[in-house]
Amino acid sequence: MSHNFLTKIAEMNLYSYSKSIIAFAVFFNIIASDLYAQSCVTFPDTSTTPKLFTDGSSVTPAFSNVISSTQTYTYCGTTASDLHGSTTNLAEGVITFTFNSDFYGSIEIATAAHSDKESFRVRDNTNNVDLIPNLLSGCLTISGTNVERIGFSTGGGVASFSVNNTSSISFFVKASSFLFDIDICKNICANAPVIPALSTTTISTVCPANTADLTSINTSNEPTNTTLTWHTSIPANDTNKISNPTAVTANTYYAAFYYASTGCYSDANGTGTTAVTVTNAAPVIPALSTTTIGTVCPANTADLTTITASNMPTNATLTWHTNIPASNANKISNPTAATAGTYRAAFYYASTGCFSDANGTGTTAVTVTSTTPVIPALSSTTIGTVCPANTANLTTITASGMPTNATLTWHANVPASNANKVSNPTAAAAGTYRAAFYYASTGCYSDANGTGTTAVTVTSTTCCNVGTDAPIFK
Repeated sequence: MSHNFLTKIAEMNLYSYSKSIIAFAVFFNIIASDLYAQSCVTFPDTSTTPKLFTDGSSVTPAFSNVISSTQTYTYCGTTASDLHGSTTNLAEGVITFTFNSDFYGSIEIATAAHSDKESFRVRDNTNNVDLIPNLLSGCLTISGTNVERIGFSTGGGVASFSVNNTSSISFFVKASSFLFDIDICKNICANAPVIPALSTTTISTVCPANTADLTSINTSNEPTNTTLTWHTSIPANDTNKISNPTAVTANTYYAAFYYASTGCYSDANGTGTTAVTVTNAAPVIPALSTTTIGTVCPANTADLTTITASNMPTNATLTWHTNIPASNANKISNPTAATAGTYRAAFYYASTGCFSDANGTGTTAVTVTSTTPVIPALSSTTIGTVCPANTANLTTITASGMPTNATLTWHANVPASNANKVSNPTAAAAGTYRAAFYYASTGCYSDANGTGTTAVTVTSTTCCNVGTDAPIFK
């Protein structure tokens, strides 16, 4: 080993010792004052042994010799075509550091002062960007194949830069007797997390999408330079982060503070979270004035709009449906003329297009029945004709329990109707007649079908012919 190379080694060791003292001071300050600490590893040689950070993650170096000796490098007008040294020098080529998890932190490169030219290019492979396209001072023109943009120096020095969210970084290097010391420091999240203090920990879904907007929840203790993120489970991380927190379904979610500078969610373990429960909105079920209603003749229909709800929400209307769940498809177009059957009342919110709730199941059933007729209870169901006309006066028969606004009418048969109504019930010949209650307000006879009648039999009385028939004495 040459004296010149040993001198470089001594220079490098001395520089590394000084740099370590400075790094310790910086490291201690970070722990004391920042939201995160750092864990550092050092690669002073070409070892490919993985090294661990204090959080258990690792970084593994790999080396490859890819730079050709035929390339030409021009340093401020001076051309040097053979600076590669021996082909076995692993420092000449590409050094790639691969992290086993997303890396956030800083990297510092230190080189020893010596007479040989050195050249660098540092590239973030994940994000495909140059981190230090011109690492050290100087000027450089490069030509040839497989040429990378690099920086160079003959006096050695230190270069530092930060890295965010990468999994692989490559150093393209070329030097005849390259001596380097690379420190990689990973940002480690604080051990004491700031747990989100939220405006609420429960929220309901909103129809018709049946989703909730988590971004409507606020926090009162958000640290500077952080964002509130939402996750499906804990620990919070990039994998379980919700891509669209404005539209989540019913479930439990976790809020965390994300530090972009460190890639941390609240703390190193991602456990500093607050749980929020999203529930399906509870429907407001109509409290109705009645749940049964009878049809009205002659249409034999009922008017559902006569039924009212005592708990009508603001900006809602009471709608009627043929079944559940309530929807536009089963909404009754004319609730003023509903036939006998079962219907469902729901509250409709025009602003959301929902019926009572997201599922349309918050309804109240109402039964429409055909009206039961009031059948006349008559003073008699038989009557005889009177001589000499041989007719009977049906109006002499009375009905008890006559409904208000009804009249007793007589009909030749059933169902009772205008067509078979007896025009002169005071002179009814022998036969069978039907008594019915007539409602002038609706035009109905006892019920919509006209079947609610009572039969009366008129019997014929044998009359004597005056002057012809002899009187009969008993």
